[in-house]
Amino acid sequence: MGAEIKNMIIDQLCQTVDGCEGFDVRTADFHALRSCQVDRLSYWAKSYGYRAPKNANGSTARYFFQLLARHANAKGSAK
Repeated sequence: MGAEIKNMIIDQLCQTVDGCEGFDVRTADFHALRSCQVDRLSYWAKSYGYRAPKNANGSTARYFFQLLARHANAKGSAK
């Protein structure tokens, strides 16, 4: 998958998560999320095909949340 396609998909996921899940990935704290929101993050990570690093010290949902937050913050600062 090309980098541009991945960025487009991540953009769409950020918008979907922001709109449907009730939190903003740019400002939300992962540890303050409700368990149902974390479950939905796990669902989105699985549907995207995301895999956490082998040496991950947290859940796949937490690493996916960080990926979305980094992308959203980088995109927001570029505007």
